[in-house]
Amino acid sequence: MLESKWLRGLLVGALLSASIAPVRCEADDYFITIGGGAEPRSNQASLEANVNFFKDVLQRSVGPRRQHSIFFADGSDIKADVQFELDKDTRSKSIQLLSNLNRLPPANIAYRDHQVTGYEGASRPELIRARLEQIARKAKAGDRLLIYVTAHGGKGSDKDPFNTTIYCWNKSTISVREFSGWLDQFSVDVPVIMVMAQCYCGGFSHTLFTGGNGENGPSKHLRVGFFAQQHNLQAAGCRPDVKNDEEFSSYFWGAMVGSSRSGKPMTDADLNKDRQVSFDEAYAHAVITSETIDIPLRSSDVLLRTYSKIPNYKFYSNRVLPSRTPSSTTSESELIAATENEPSINQECHTDESILCMNMTIDELIDKATPSNAYIVQKLCEALDVELDSPAEEVANLLGRRGSGSGFSRQGRRSSGRRELLADIHERWPELAEEDWTKSSLLKTENETQFLEEVQKLETFEAYERRKKDIEESTTKSKLAEMQRIRARRLLETLECIALAHNLKRTATEEIAKLYARMVIVENGCIGTPK
Repeated sequence: MLESKWLRGLLVGALLSASIAPVRCEADDYFITIGGGAEPRSNQASLEANVNFFKDVLQRSVGPRRQHSIFFADGSDIKADVQFELDKDTRSKSIQLLSNLNRLPPANIAYRDHQVTGYEGASRPELIRARLEQIARKAKAGDRLLIYVTAHGGKGSDKDPFNTTIYCWNKSTISVREFSGWLDQFSVDVPVIMVMAQCYCGGFSHTLFTGGNGENGPSKHLRVGFFAQQHNLQAAGCRPDVKNDEEFSSYFWGAMVGSSRSGKPMTDADLNKDRQVSFDEAYAHAVITSETIDIPLRSSDVLLRTYSKIPNYKFYSNRVLPSRTPSSTTSESELIAATENEPSINQECHTDESILCMNMTIDELIDKATPSNAYIVQKLCEALDVELDSPAEEVANLLGRRGSGSGFSRQGRRSSGRRELLADIHERWPELAEEDWTKSSLLKTENETQFLEEVQKLETFEAYERRKKDIEESTTKSKLAEMQRIRARRLLETLECIALAHNLKRTATEEIAKLYARMVIVENGCIGTPK
């Protein structure tokens, strides 16, 4: 696929403009990683694994001369700061059963000191700011700064929802506004590239605006970013185990080196076959293949949604409940209330071929898309079994469908049988209702087999096992249905951005259009050298 003619023209113009960075072969890249939780119990091993994986990505892509500053958890403190999962639960079967019935926390969680090497310090705001100041004084025109965040994040306030935060060690934070001020120290000729995977990270896309505030207009500094999740939604990926790497940045960096953090092959990310994967190609790969709750976005998408328009169309993100994508637990009344004021599509859009509208077919929009957006749309349509000759606006209908299967909503939740079985056990063996039940002789190795056999004879045990299986099957169906809704949301937002990108030149100033083109150029950059 080729970019639309106007976008190609803007790209060429921006490249020839003196405002774009000098030739990259003479420039340096600086890398900063901010990782970990705010305290040991929120500093999961998956965050540690992400940092080490990114180190490996840079080693393979850039080599040993990379300039990489890592700020992780408690830094050099030798106290245990990482929560991890033991290989297996060493408790006896009887203890495991009773612990589950009593809803006790898992016993296979432990803590140790982190295993990140080559770090510069703890993830403390003052250390990160100081390092940014040092790089800002050193960086020259054409250099780039790439910031990777694999941490936890906090929501913005109701009055300032895009001013979200990065949680740092000892419960300290960095807000969007604060971070934007730190980046202002850099020359306007030093582009900043962000890859963030924390909850509510989409708020940091607003660093493209002066002071991190959309009301102030675009910053003079060129900043782009790839964010795992919207500003008002939680992201996936923080786990005490490292085997499961279903999270945005594992797919993003994995696309560049051909395999995810856990070694899962990741191919076909090089869309233009130039033997290297750009940031934008890696983003497209993550959007298509990641099976998480995330609705990723780019800074350039935010610019489009701020300054471009689609005639008589209301963005889907403005129609749904602000805190989540509709799910199998979203009531029909909520869905109706969220969309009842939706404006109708302008049926006269096709009379002006210079403007794209959402009543056009998907393949008509693909024809105007950038390569990465075209690829995202095609692949997501395949996954959703959506015909390319369908009107783009109809994708929203997929988001309103309720999941098949019974589900377990708050209203009418079926009993799991847990309470009933536990009550029977307590009645039969009163000592197991005591606070120190784990010391009961019934649970000793020599008595365990007989005890479990007696438990399995209880009628409530059979009901508990049956309902547990039903719940597992229903949960699996619900997750599959939810994943389809997530894909539909990703698809619709990509289609919206295709139309917005095409319409930008006709609905925004020339200055904004050129800024968008410059952002696209940086987004299509790479790290390292061709393979």
